[in-house]
Parts: sequence; structure tokens; C-alpha cells
Amino acid sequence: LFDKPVARWSTSDAPGDALADTLNGAALDGPFEPVRSSLGLATATFLLPVPHRTSVRVLLYPEASRRDRPERPAVVPTAGQVARGWEAHTTSAARIELPDRRISDGYVTALRSVSLACAGRFPIPLGRESDWSVADEARVVGALASVGLRDLVAPILRQRCDELELDSWFRREPASIERNLTVFDAVGAYWNATHDTALVDDVLTTLVKAAHWVERARSRRVVPIAAPTAHAASASLSVLASALRSCGQPDAADDLQSFAARFVLDLDTDAVAVPDVAATDVAATDEHATQPDDDRAIAIETRHGVDTAATVLAARADLERGDGFVFERIEWLLRAGGSTSRWPTHVHPRLLTGSAGAGDDPAVSAAFVSLVRSLVVDDSRPGVLRLLANVPPTWFGQSLDVHDLPTSAGVLSFALRWHGARPALLWELTPHAGGASAGVTITAPGLDDSWSTETLQGEALLAAPRAAASMPLVEHPNSDHVPMTTLEPRVRREQPTDTPVVSAEAPLVEPGDSFG
Repeated sequence: LFDKPVARWSTSDAPGDALADTLNGAALDGPFEPVRSSLGLATATFLLPVPHRTSVRVLLYPEASRRDRPERPAVVPTAGQVARGWEAHTTSAARIELPDRRISDGYVTALRSVSLACAGRFPIPLGRESDWSVADEARVVGALASVGLRDLVAPILRQRCDELELDSWFRREPASIERNLTVFDAVGAYWNATHDTALVDDVLTTLVKAAHWVERARSRRVVPIAAPTAHAASASLSVLASALRSCGQPDAADDLQSFAARFVLDLDTDAVAVPDVAATDVAATDEHATQPDDDRAIAIETRHGVDTAATVLAARADLERGDGFVFERIEWLLRAGGSTSRWPTHVHPRLLTGSAGAGDDPAVSAAFVSLVRSLVVDDSRPGVLRLLANVPPTWFGQSLDVHDLPTSAGVLSFALRWHGARPALLWELTPHAGGASAGVTITAPGLDDSWSTETLQGEALLAAPRAAASMPLVEHPNSDHVPMTTLEPRVRREQPTDTPVVSAEAPLVEPGDSFG
């Protein structure tokens, strides 16, 4: 649909080409005559006058069927309104502003990309039809839940769990312990972020049935379960047990807690340890991780190209063991994402262009969101929040802000400022409704591994990091007091009311200028 009358038009079916006909002067005027192709190869070209400093708007309906007759809406939003509409989808997500602005911008862009992928019925991404798994979808949902997008995640979890009996989400692929664990992790991430008892009540039957299936699969295994899988199962089931207990289901919680314990107890009785396949793949790439002068590959290469998802997972593994090599991988990911922060499933190792899979893979974007969250907080240990466990020396002396980040202990906001070589940390933790208000230990091992606190709100001047002695630092007033008002965000990304969002690297072109 056009907002102006079409001057001339041309249509064609294969092997013809409507564009070639138009360039050869064969375009027609008068009422448009539809064209159809049994092979889906129909083409059409439209010519519209575009005087100087004017524009033409075109409405496309890519999912309209042959029987649909779309009509022009009475009000069509401007480009700026459309951009702000998509921004509104992620306004409830945690704000993370790091010293490296590229990481922060990549986080925001990845959030919007994944939110778009999850909109509506969450279709299988184009290019991933043959290998899109339950685990991929569950990890996407879990990543969104972990940063606070509960309104987007809750309907998907309810729908997918309702479809268990309809041979859908859980049964899209052969049953396995690992597949069910990813579903448990998605629900667990949502529970840790929200403590939403209503959703747990809605999916209770499905979760308990799936957990009993996992327990039966464990007990019937002839070959011992790999240690990483066993520990993952124990952790996932324990989180679900905690959620069920909080929702007034103590019997079901006791069952799941006993299932979790049996996975760990099996490790003590199994004589032969079976390596975890996924862990082995990453470990093979990082076999020289402990050597100071290692020459390991930054990106994980496969026969299809560089596997971006595996590279993000390798970065997560580096981060969990405190290896600074994680920032080398992040640097590569930022280059591979380009100015738009879009990651294909596989990219060419030299050109960094898409080589296989989806052109904008939501699983990779979700993994990047989880990676950035892990950079600022680790809440995997019960009762402990580890802030900034791995801080590169290039961040010393620079401010950092995190706002409204859901954690297992509550919603966390904190800021980092500097007084000479000493970091000043400000924090505020709001426990979940009905949750414990004490017993949470907050640490910052990447800044001062000797500091900890159990207060929910405060400010502290930490010891100077040893590596900061040789770094040029930003000078701040010589005061030990940093007011809590500095928790206000340093940068607000609000757009002007009627101004479209424009890429920072895109050249500004005046209306009517030549594209040449």
C-alpha cells in the first residue's frame, strides 16, 4: 500500500522480470492488474514521483495470504514512533552501562533483537529450521527473564508448558535429560528474577511431570551420567524445589529436592566418569587456558564457519573461572556483530560475514545478554551476590552503572565511582516480595577481594586494586563520601519526540540528496 498514487507499474512472471521491463520503457499506467505465479516467482515494479525534499511511504504485509485484502490504517506511525515502540518493549529490562560503551550498546541492541524474535508466537528463526531446538528457545527465554522482561517471558512459558500434552515444546525433539533441564532453567531464571507464584502455579503440573521423567531417566541409565550434567540437574531441580515450596507445594518440592540429591549422590558411586560432550568441545578449544602465553583461538571454528553461540559460551566459561581472556572474545564478538550488533549463527572467520544458519540468530543475541549480565553480577551461589568478579584494568578509573537488575536475592542497583586509585561502590538491594530481607552477602572480588557486606543499601570506599597503580585514573574530589544520588544513570538514551532513531555511524543525508 502506497501513500501516493502510482504513476506507472509493470508486472511479470518467470522467466520475465518486471524491473527489466520498466527499465526498457514497458511500464504501464492505469489501474494495477494483479499478477500471480504458481512457483512464487511473480514480480512487480512501481514508479512514483518523488519531488525534491519529499518522501514516499510504503506499507508491506509480508504474512498476508492470497485471500487477504489489507487496508491502509487510518493512522500510520512515524519512523520515530515505531522506534520508540520497540524501545518500549525493553524499558522494563535492567540498564547496564559499562565503561566500554560498545558492550553496553551491544547489550541494548541484543535485547531488542531477541524481543522482536519472541514477539507473537515465537517462530523458528529463518535459517535455523533444521536445528532449532527446545534448548535454544529455553535459553532465549531464560536470558530475557534474567534481566527483567517478565511481561514478555511469562506468556511464552505458559503457552509452551500448556503444549506439553499437544506434542509441542517438550516433544519437538527426542526426550532427554538435557532438554528438560533447559526448560527447568528457563522457569528457574524467571522465578529468580520475579518470584512470580502465579506463573509457577500455572505450570506446576507440567514441571512436576517433567521432573519425574528426568528422575526415571536417571535411575534407568546404564551408563553413568556425566558429572557436569549431574551437577546441572541438581542445581536446576533445587531451584524448582525452592519455587514450589514458596508457592505452598511442600510435597512436590520435597520430591524435586530428593531428585536433585540423587544426581549428586550418583557421582560418588559411579566408578567411571563420562565426559560431557558440550563441555569437552569448549575445553578442547581452551586446552591452553592456564598457560600465561597461550595461543588459543579466540573464536570457535567449525566446518560451517565460526560458531558465534559457541564463542559466547566459551566467553562465559572464561568469565566463570576468572580468566581475563573473556574480554578478548568479547572484542571479537563486537567486531563480528558490526555496527548493528547482529550475529549470524556462523560467520566467515576472515570476512566476519554470515556463512550459515540465521542472519540474526536470537540464540546468539540471548547468549550475549546473559554474558553481559554475568560481567556485572554472579548470583549462582545461594545467599551471595558477587559484583564485578572480573574487572579489566582498562576499566579502572571509569564509572559504571547498573539499574534494576533482577537477582535471586532481589532487584539490585549499584554504581562504581573512583576516588583517585580507590573504587567507591554504591549499592541498593530490594528483596523480592515475601523474600528474606537479611542473610545476603555482597562482595566485589574483581575490585577488592577482602570486602563484603550484608547490608541491603550503602556505600563503601574499597581498597585500590593492585593493577591500578600503573594505570592513569580519572581524578575525583578527595572525599570518602559518595552520595547515593550518583546511582542516577550517567547517560539517558531517550530520543526526541519526533526524531527517528539513526545509527551513530550512518552518514546524515538531507532529503532529496542523491544516493550516489
